[in-house]
Amino acid sequence: MKNLFLLLCCILVVGCAFDKKESQPPVGMAPANAANAEVLKQQFLPIIEGVWVTSDYIEEIKRTKSPYMAHPKLRGIADMHIVFDATTDSLVIGIDRYNHEGNSLILHLQKGRTPNSLLATYLDYDNKDDSFEIGYSLTPKDTLLFVYHYNKSGELLHSRQYTRISKTAENYETGWGIQLVANKELIAGTYVIEGTAPPITVTFTEDGRVTGFDDFESYLVGTDFAVNDPDEIPGHDYIYFIKKGNDINNISSDFKVTGNTLVLSHQSTYYKLVKQ
Repeated sequence: MKNLFLLLCCILVVGCAFDKKESQPPVGMAPANAANAEVLKQQFLPIIEGVWVTSDYIEEIKRTKSPYMAHPKLRGIADMHIVFDATTDSLVIGIDRYNHEGNSLILHLQKGRTPNSLLATYLDYDNKDDSFEIGYSLTPKDTLLFVYHYNKSGELLHSRQYTRISKTAENYETGWGIQLVANKELIAGTYVIEGTAPPITVTFTEDGRVTGFDDFESYLVGTDFAVNDPDEIPGHDYIYFIKKGNDINNISSDFKVTGNTLVLSHQSTYYKLVKQ
């Protein structure tokens, strides 16, 4: 996964996937009016700013308790980082495709086909004549984001729903939101290792820290299963445990979540952790 900060730098300096023509509003749309742009900025940005992950992936993680089983839900635009910038009339949004490669789209402060959507420039190499918009929906319990995909005739082909994971990004890695989902839904919590006397307590935090488990200080749940060769896809869930300074003794451990139990296995070592 690409680093979002480097990605955005490339976009701003050399245009990355978008040249000057591509960064303009879609063909046939009038240039942004400064006054209208400011109104739209006040309407949209406080609502859509943040880190968003496709909703069907979140639901699949909750259902299966398995990043491996849920990873097909990360097709296309898997997550988005929308950062407020008060100085522009368009926003470069960092996105993660298939939870494997960093990319971007440009959101224009121009009304889309619905009152709650804005025009977007996103280069779909398979359908170069298609157009996209980003919109939101407010519910009593939540705010949802949508990516709308239209064909060249203006017909809606499909829409995709996203859930906000965080108002701000704590780091600039694309895929950070997906990692946070896996941590929160599967791993985070305080556990006791079964069979230890005195009991050994292990704590995993949502932001990827671990205490009490050997001398590891952080963990990374495997969520990227998008490889070119299907034979290279790991057929199981795994966690990478990291020591301070990225020591050579870092380990990759298979894991399984069942109820309140987390089972870790590495070579001949086996741990059963029970959540407290």
